[in-house]
Amino acid sequence: MKTFLKAYAVCLILMEVFIFFGGWMLFDLRGTGIYRAGAVIALILALVLPVFLLAGCGAQKETSAGSGNVIKVGFAGPLSGASGQVGASCYNGALMAFNERKAELEEKSGCTLEFVTNDDQSDPTVAVTIGQKMVSDPDVLIMIGHCNSSCTISSSAITCPAELGMVTGQSTNVDVTDRGLKGILRVCQRDDFEAPATARFCKDSLGIQTIFLVNDQQAFGAGQCEAFAAEAAQIGLDVVANEGIVSNEVDFSAVVNQIAAANPDAVYYGGNYPEGSLLLKQIRDKGITSIYVGSSGVDTSELVNIAGKENAAGAYYISSSPAFDSSAVLQEWVDRYQQTSGLAADGYAIYFYEAAAVALESLSNAIDAAGGKPTRAQVVEAMANVEITSITGTFQFDEKGDNINAKAYAYEYLEAFLMLNVGSWYPDDLSHSTIYPDVTYSDKGYLQLQEYDMTEAGIQNYCFLPAVANQLERICRFNY
Repeated sequence: MKTFLKAYAVCLILMEVFIFFGGWMLFDLRGTGIYRAGAVIALILALVLPVFLLAGCGAQKETSAGSGNVIKVGFAGPLSGASGQVGASCYNGALMAFNERKAELEEKSGCTLEFVTNDDQSDPTVAVTIGQKMVSDPDVLIMIGHCNSSCTISSSAITCPAELGMVTGQSTNVDVTDRGLKGILRVCQRDDFEAPATARFCKDSLGIQTIFLVNDQQAFGAGQCEAFAAEAAQIGLDVVANEGIVSNEVDFSAVVNQIAAANPDAVYYGGNYPEGSLLLKQIRDKGITSIYVGSSGVDTSELVNIAGKENAAGAYYISSSPAFDSSAVLQEWVDRYQQTSGLAADGYAIYFYEAAAVALESLSNAIDAAGGKPTRAQVVEAMANVEITSITGTFQFDEKGDNINAKAYAYEYLEAFLMLNVGSWYPDDLSHSTIYPDVTYSDKGYLQLQEYDMTEAGIQNYCFLPAVANQLERICRFNY
């Protein structure tokens, strides 16, 4: 409609020019040459130019994929600040997937593919700016990110209405996909799946009766604790408190003193690793022996580096990723990741690799449908039906954009500094089972062990042990 009105206005102006030049003289042989010529030119422009304007504007909508032969894939994550280590994992995982498919997609689209990097600093206001920046560049056809739920929610409120699709690898808050936006996919689990499964794990596997919840008052952490508390109430797990800490702060003595006074069986932390690791350290420094259970936000070896080896021993955390030595395919991916990035692989790296794999598969399908460079709308349409089998499994999405095959895994830091996989949960019934397809629902099962060398080099060796040692029976009861 706006385009038509503009063209109509141009038409009226040109008709006025026609009249000014004495348009009636066009049909009067006595008219002077200059007036007759001006009238002819004005009449032609008045009749023809609006047609071209309308045609051009109509074509503009069809070529909203941008100008030229460039396709840009946007990335956004916390590359600086307290969460910079996690951001580096997200970036390297996504970039690895991009590089693996770049040549293929360039050949079939006839375009040059570019990877556009953005640092959101874990700040939702910065994420909004990034969303606006990505929308304003018509060559950006899809985004990978963000990591923090609050950033993903803020940015996607800008990108999705502009038909710029987004795939996140680690934003679990329910509002990421519950707002009815088109063009948003999440490869990891939701808060209302991860947190209830964790509550069941705490009660049934660890035998916890009382638990103190701590959240970082951000979308991710607050959502985790809210969902945890709701499930705890249903299963008879006593939540003695749900207290918030300030993100980016370093002194949590106030809440640590409350934990000491409550003396709970366990402390559950919902939030990201910088604060979660410091909280664990300060709890242990205070002499508190309560079991520590962290959400998937602390899924990084940085927990050990910050909290210290002695404090990390016996701590549990949740991850989106299966154990790295659980399959030959995953083990091979870990080796490739470490070779290309120079960093140890972690849950953030693999799941942003998977997010990028989903995004690039959507882009590929849109290119096929368009026969070349697609529009953003065509990419979003392809996202709605994307399905891909990648490193950790098959990714399929419901109408909201949630991965219907998402899983959550629980790990423990052992005193010998082995990472022990104690089980996984499946979203259909929140049951606790092993990650192996041939071992399900038994009172004993295979345990995954990952040997960690706590140095700057990160993970050094991997081993698989079908262990059922008596001292580990308390964490391998799969008979819910």
